Amino acid sequence: MKVIVDNAPIKTIPEIDGKTTARVPLATVLDIEEKLGEWFKVYMEIEGVQISGFIHEMLVEVESERIKVCVIVDNAPIKTTPEIDGTTIAMVPLNAVLEVKSRQEEWYEVYWEKDRIRSTGFIHEMLVEVVR
Repeated sequence: MKVIVDNAPIKTIPEIDGKTTARVPLATVLDIEEKLGEWFKVYMEIEGVQISGFIHEMLVEVESERIKVCVIVDNAPIKTTPEIDGTTIAMVPLNAVLEVKSRQEEWYEVYWEKDRIRSTGFIHEMLVEVVR
């Protein structure tokens, strides 16, 4: 992901009025850890120091690839809603890699495919890890 404004703020929390921990110049490449609504949790190295924080989606350009998650349990349920008691619409195998559409609290909204039909559903963060 690349910063598209000069002196872009990196925040401690994903809120406009959050404390700014660093500022990064135009065209800085940031590594994405996850997406939380309109914010990206990112990390980078500045002068040899590892820094992480949040940057608003309006300040960056995401290169063609979306965030992906890898399933870390066998037969992980994909739900219709981001709720434990939501209806299960699919079971995905261990090590399946899913493209993330969005994040809602502890749930990832993901794309999955069955019989060449692409759908979306929700998977709990405890069942996956972010792929870099």
